[in-house]
Amino acid sequence: MQKIKNFFIRIYNAVFGFGSRFIIRLGTRVGFRIKFYFHDRKVQGRRLKQPLVIVSNHVNYKDGAVIGITFPTNKIYSLTAKDLFEHSRAKKWIMEQSRCVPIDRSGNAGTEWLKISVKYLKEGKPITMFPEGESSYGGEMRHFKPGFVSIAYRAKVPVLPVYIEGPYDKFIGKRQRIIVGTPVSLTPTEKLTGAYLESEATRFENMVKALRDEMHEKMNRKGKK
Repeated sequence: MQKIKNFFIRIYNAVFGFGSRFIIRLGTRVGFRIKFYFHDRKVQGRRLKQPLVIVSNHVNYKDGAVIGITFPTNKIYSLTAKDLFEHSRAKKWIMEQSRCVPIDRSGNAGTEWLKISVKYLKEGKPITMFPEGESSYGGEMRHFKPGFVSIAYRAKVPVLPVYIEGPYDKFIGKRQRIIVGTPVSLTPTEKLTGAYLESEATRFENMVKALRDEMHEKMNRKGKK
C-alpha cells in the first residue's frame, strides 16, 4: 500500500512541479521581455549540449529564473543564498520550483553545496553560480569568488560565462538582456591551490566583463538603450 501511495505522490509532484515551473518561466519571459545575444550561436545556443557550470554577474534574486528560461530545454540547478529561502513561504516555494540549491553565504557554508553540485554535474545536470556572492542591482561587478572553479575542477566540466544586463526592478518594465558566451575549459593544473583558484576566478570574471562590453557594442550599433 505504501509503495502505491508513494507512486501517486511522485506522479503528483512531477505534474505539479512541471506546471509551476512552466508558469514561473512564462511569467519571467513575458514580464522581462528578454532579448538574447550570443558570442557565437553556432557553439552555444539556447540548448546546453553538455553538463557545465554557468557563471554570471548577479543583478538580483530573479537571475536564476532568467538563466533557467535562457536554456528552456535543460534542467538547471542554481546555487542560491540560503537566507532567500527564509523570507517567506511563497519565496521558498518559488526557489524550490526553480531548482535552487541553498548555500549559506555567512561564511559557514561547509562543503555540502560543493558535493551536491558535483553530484548533479556528474548526472549531466548543469549548475548555475553567481560568483559575486551578492546582488549588484545593476552596479559595478564585484570580484568573483572561486567556488565555481572548485566545482568545475572536481566535476571535470567546462565553464560557461554569461552576462545579464541590469537592473530590472519592475515586472513588465525595462526590457531585459542577456548575452551567452561559449564553454571554456579550466586551465590545466596538477594541483588545486589557492593561487590557481583565484587566477581562474579572475580569468572568468574578465570573460563576463568582455561579454558585457560585447553586448553594449551590439546595442549601440542598433541604437538600443
